[in-house]
Amino acid sequence: MDFSKNQKNVIELINGDLLVSASAGSGKTAVLVQRIINLILNYCVSINEILVITFTNAAAVEMKERIVKALGDNINDINKHILEEQLMLVSNSNIQTFHSFCLDILKNNYYKLNLGSNFKIIKDSHRK
Repeated sequence: MDFSKNQKNVIELINGDLLVSASAGSGKTAVLVQRIINLILNYCVSINEILVITFTNAAAVEMKERIVKALGDNINDINKHILEEQLMLVSNSNIQTFHSFCLDILKNNYYKLNLGSNFKIIKDSHRK
């Protein structure tokens, strides 16, 4: 895929947080996958050091699938050990929805928030 100047900037940005917002079909997922592969291959960042937040479970699953494919496509004799390790880490990586991320925070910090360990998330079933 040929990336635009703005897309290349997203892929190559190293320092700082990043929010990518664009219309459907604009290549957001492809750009973010390439960014992650760039960080892994060129900056020794592990997939388990990256947080990717999506709006839907389907988007999170698609992101993981594309990362697995991209890692596999980039394996060679030099990086084989590193990328095979990254492939094993993808399934438990922090690529999830906003809701899942927030729930993880609550589960891991319930005691700091004076919640019981058996707290429940109530879903609003009365939405219109």
